[in-house]
Amino acid sequence: MKNVIPRLLLTATVIGMLLGLSACKTTELESAWKAPEVGSIKFTKILVIGISPMESLRQPLEDRMKAQITAVPAVASYELLPDVEDQVNPDKIAEVIAANDIDGIVTMRMIGMNDEVSYNPGGYVPTYYSSFSAYYSPGYYSGMGGAYGGMGGVYGAPMSYEYVPPSETRDVYTNVETNIYDATDGKLIWFGRTSTKNAGDRKELIEEVAAVVKSKLQTQGLIP
Repeated sequence: MKNVIPRLLLTATVIGMLLGLSACKTTELESAWKAPEVGSIKFTKILVIGISPMESLRQPLEDRMKAQITAVPAVASYELLPDVEDQVNPDKIAEVIAANDIDGIVTMRMIGMNDEVSYNPGGYVPTYYSSFSAYYSPGYYSGMGGAYGGMGGVYGAPMSYEYVPPSETRDVYTNVETNIYDATDGKLIWFGRTSTKNAGDRKELIEEVAAVVKSKLQTQGLIP
């Protein structure tokens, strides 16, 4: 069991920063690995650990994780290990695993946030591209020279322009690491790293990550 804990290093969490972000959410699996010898995952009881140095963040994180596991019983680490420091204590974890017949561990932690800024230089664009009705104006089919004829416009329509000022678009990507361990021997059997664009609240983030991880596990034949 002790060889699990080095992978559960306590790191600064960025969960709190998620509360101020809102927009379209998209989560992608950037990388995944499974132990070659593992054919399928058949746990009977799972311990979920949301790694965070703050109890106020740890508990809601683990509650959301636990809610996503419905096939077998799951227990949050804070229910068995109330002190936040104990979630990375190898002896304490070994005790609760043995006392509660736990054979699987799922951990989740936020490992970083990255900003990506896209710049649009702006400039002058034809006004007929600004809306559907403007593009398909009467001049679309008429003008000098008949249908589709004439110079200086779209199929005969008079040409005009509008100025679009420069702009920036800022996207924030939240990276989450999910690990699955066999609690009977402490071995890592699956690892995944996801990236979520413009994450909303913690509930939505965890649900999206869980859905992406579940889909990958099913594709690999690890779960039904």
